[in-house]
Amino acid sequence: MELNQIGVEEFRKAKEGLLKSVPSQFESNQQITSQLLNMAAFDLPLDYFDTNIGKISDLTLDEVRESAMKHISPTEIKMIVVGDRDKIQKPLEELGYPLFVIDMYGNSI
Repeated sequence: MELNQIGVEEFRKAKEGLLKSVPSQFESNQQITSQLLNMAAFDLPLDYFDTNIGKISDLTLDEVRESAMKHISPTEIKMIVVGDRDKIQKPLEELGYPLFVIDMYGNSI
């Protein structure tokens, strides 16, 4: 299995999505409290979100590609697919990867 390179547009959309999602994490009192509790639990600084937003904004496509090559081993990736076996098994087999079918208890079928 080969690790595909992330494209420029895919990177731009992912980065934009991350940045735009931050405000939605503070829309209710419950969400604000939850974020504050997380900051306390993980000993994060008060400027964590500002700093994190800055880091994401400054992130380059080359940095993401370099990190992916360093930390993602395509031969070690496992994927779990759940669905109607009659509908999904053939398309999955056509991808050419090993396929193991199990029941809800993890027993081979």
